[in-house]
Amino acid sequence: IERKRLHPRMAVRTRSRVPWQQDALSVWSDLLPWTAPAITLLGWYIVNGQNNARERRKEARSAADRCKTIAREVTQLGYNYWLGKGNVEAWQIKAQLEELEVEIARFPEGKGRSKLIDRHIDLVEAITGLDFESATMKPRESGHVIYREIAIARQRLLAEIEQQFSQHFG
Repeated sequence: IERKRLHPRMAVRTRSRVPWQQDALSVWSDLLPWTAPAITLLGWYIVNGQNNARERRKEARSAADRCKTIAREVTQLGYNYWLGKGNVEAWQIKAQLEELEVEIARFPEGKGRSKLIDRHIDLVEAITGLDFESATMKPRESGHVIYREIAIARQRLLAEIEQQFSQHFG
């Protein structure tokens, strides 16, 4: 232990310090200026991750709603086509079905997207079944079984869209 000379009556004992041996106060005084930026960066990272997740969910909700809207529209076109109403052409139905397929492809792979594609195929088969696009296509009466098949296929597709959304983003 060495003595520092300050004043003859106030001799203070100090330990000789080695650079790697610092007391706790010195460590905290060295780290303190860095804590605010570190906490800020950590907070930004957490908030940014939450914002990104919320945006992905909003985009997925938008895609799911778009799929449901297209499914309803194409179903109505299919009903009108088979009833012989509204001057609906087969190409219009095909275009809507292809647009629906593109929207369905936005759902994440895995976790059951194949079920969603299967429901889409069921709807396509229900709407385009029988003599779709044939030159001899005859309008069907309103009680024909095809309307029930289209309605069931549409309902299954809508339910699967919601199921996929809640499974991936719920």
